[in-house]
Amino acid sequence: MFRYGFIENQDLRAYVIKTKHANGRDYEATDYEITVDMGKELAMLQKSEKGKMARKYFIELEKK
Repeated sequence: MFRYGFIENQDLRAYVIKTKHANGRDYEATDYEITVDMGKELAMLQKSEKGKMARKYFIELEKK
């Protein structure tokens, strides 16, 4: 995420969560909360059919 220039505590916030493996062992994992604008940008960056659909959707939205 950071290679695209997103800024922590502005575009996203990291959270450490405690959870369990299937084998019962505890571990910590990092999860992220992202802004709507970051979500839009990530969707438009995807080089897939869904990414293309997102780009077209946001372009049409901007035109309106």
